[in-house]
Amino acid sequence: MMDEDKEKYRQEAIIPKAMLVAIKGRKLLIHKILSAPGSKNMVRLPGGHIEFGEYSNETIVRETKEELGMKLYNPKLLGVLENIFKDEEKSMHHEIVFMYTGRLEKRAYEKEVIQAREGKMKFEMQWVSIDDIIKGKRILVPKGSLKFVKEAERL
Repeated sequence: MMDEDKEKYRQEAIIPKAMLVAIKGRKLLIHKILSAPGSKNMVRLPGGHIEFGEYSNETIVRETKEELGMKLYNPKLLGVLENIFKDEEKSMHHEIVFMYTGRLEKRAYEKEVIQAREGKMKFEMQWVSIDDIIKGKRILVPKGSLKFVKEAERL
């Protein structure tokens, strides 16, 4: 497949993802979106792409280990979210997101900021007020994620 064909396919493909709704009291574990201009207040949950041949529950365990360096215990599927959006360059994206909750290692709840990594890139995950997200001080993406945060709080 030629490079331009790969790019077109990537833009037209439906991307399966798994994300973690980790709750600590009235706080949610998130990280800022660094790559998009104008995304100053945009935040997302830990997680990532489902690899071919991998179940979503395996993905969330793997992604938690890769990003946070921690185990995830008792992952529970909260539901599935479909997200279609355009990025800042007006490219269309379509993703199916399996939303999980579960229990992280104890040390995750002892810190306000957790050092994380995606491949070679280092970044910070932090516990933020769910009320700040509800009030719009932070914008949680993908759109519709807040419904699953509220559900995880009830568990």
